[in-house]
Amino acid sequence: MPETFFLKASTDFQLMQTKSEESLKQLGFMFIRNSTVRLVEFEINEPSYFRVVVEKRNDPRVRNIMLILPPDISSSKGSTVDVRFDLDQDSRKRALAEEHAKNFLKKLLASLPAEPWHGLGFRESRKEKKKWSLFASEVSS
Repeated sequence: MPETFFLKASTDFQLMQTKSEESLKQLGFMFIRNSTVRLVEFEINEPSYFRVVVEKRNDPRVRNIMLILPPDISSSKGSTVDVRFDLDQDSRKRALAEEHAKNFLKKLLASLPAEPWHGLGFRESRKEKKKWSLFASEVSS
């Protein structure tokens, strides 16, 4: 079982945190919200325990590597969604937490105005589309 579901998105950080909170509320999850300027963490306690961390992307994006021009280094646009699980949970509780987390991610994906992988680089968008699509097709409403 994965220890985390880590997803990248071209979605603006403010929009991603708003849509994440709305999705948790619509699913009826009981949670605590902690935030800073760069990230927001939702600690879900009911119906099962897991955490969702939405963060502004800060990984570097490099362009012009192979060209004569000097490389252009900037911050990647968008945000990340990191779903984390309690490592001390027994397997039954962990499976339940994963199922609830997948339901959350499916709800979040459906609520976004654009697919979160659009606007990422070519390789990155293909990889992230596969990861996000897994949640859209795997979980039933």
